[in-house]
Amino acid sequence: MNIKQLFALALLCLVHASCKKARQADILPPGDTTRTGADTIPGDTIVEVQPVCNGQPVLKWEVIFDDHINVRRLASDTAGNVYVGCMVGRDIAEVDADPGPGVSMVKGGGFIVIKMNAQKEFIWAKHIMGLGHELDFWGGNYQKLEVDNDQRVYISIYWHHRQLGGRYNTYIINTAGAIEPVFPNTEGPFVGSTNFKGYDINGNAYGVTSESSWPYAPTFSKYNLITRTVDFEKPFDIGDMSAAASGSIYAMNSSEDKNTDFDDGPAVQHINLPESVKGAYTYLLKLDASGNFVWVKYVPGQYESGIKSSIYLDANENPFVLTSDDHNEFITKFSSSGQQLWSNTLATYSNIVFDNAGNWFTLNKDRNLTRFNAAGSTVWSVSNEGEHIALNNNRDIYTGFDNKIYKYSLCE
Repeated sequence: MNIKQLFALALLCLVHASCKKARQADILPPGDTTRTGADTIPGDTIVEVQPVCNGQPVLKWEVIFDDHINVRRLASDTAGNVYVGCMVGRDIAEVDADPGPGVSMVKGGGFIVIKMNAQKEFIWAKHIMGLGHELDFWGGNYQKLEVDNDQRVYISIYWHHRQLGGRYNTYIINTAGAIEPVFPNTEGPFVGSTNFKGYDINGNAYGVTSESSWPYAPTFSKYNLITRTVDFEKPFDIGDMSAAASGSIYAMNSSEDKNTDFDDGPAVQHINLPESVKGAYTYLLKLDASGNFVWVKYVPGQYESGIKSSIYLDANENPFVLTSDDHNEFITKFSSSGQQLWSNTLATYSNIVFDNAGNWFTLNKDRNLTRFNAAGSTVWSVSNEGEHIALNNNRDIYTGFDNKIYKYSLCE
């Protein structure tokens, strides 16, 4: 074989290899590792072409519930289970809560919670509270749906009574799957109303109780769910709060009194306000595990109660506070020592979740899912079908709207 023949043979091999690689890239879609018929060439190496990974969410599955089920709130636990807070119309006697091939009929006409695992398999459904005409119910929604590390489910429902006005009913689905009131004075809708505010990893629940008659003096309580005892009661009116793993409590609310003493002990602790603040203001209050005053700080923007969570903690116990004005919402980050780190303007976001690295994800009213880093900068923003959001330790994102929920995983 002469030099020209050797060169021609080498060129033919290169062309064949290039065409083979091109065929593999063109024929095999992401996730496909098979090829059949005329596409199969003896000696081919079947490869899997992976999707481009840029940290954005990849849809894993979609679940469609019965048409009468309306998704209102989502939560997820450390095992990846998803909890779906739903409402069913007043005139629907019962509904099939299992979106799969099985049937699980549950009482309708009110608030139900559905639990599913990470593989979208149905686990259980619970009817939490009805919308009976005898309650003169004018409307309501989930104010809280949260799950602790032991898979206790905390549910706080805000509803409006014709004579009594706004009321809260608070429940827990315990580790045995039974439903019970969180606080001892919330067995009925006409008792002094305790609004569930949060929980900690040690099995404590927190709430604010207002009496049914004047002077409506609020009491902020820490209630041990294991021993069923009250650990402390403080004369604070807490709008929203989050408890850290250390036991510290970060709480917020609004006030018009510039002379408020935030320390219920012998010391006097007023808040330092900017001179531009003339009317109501929002504050962030830190208490220790016993409910004692640590510090109080001014927060820019207005606090809106009863519609969503407004304070979040990252893994380093830095509080993020959500406030608003007539046009926008603001998120302000503080350190655990009370230093304001930054404040960003957002466009009416409905919910926010955090991962262990301090990144946060949120959905706005236009159903854009956006990821921010710990410094508050936008990483990416994509369109999404949901309005409600939850995140688990595996960084799986659940979103939901209408009678559907979606599971996404981050490709990183």
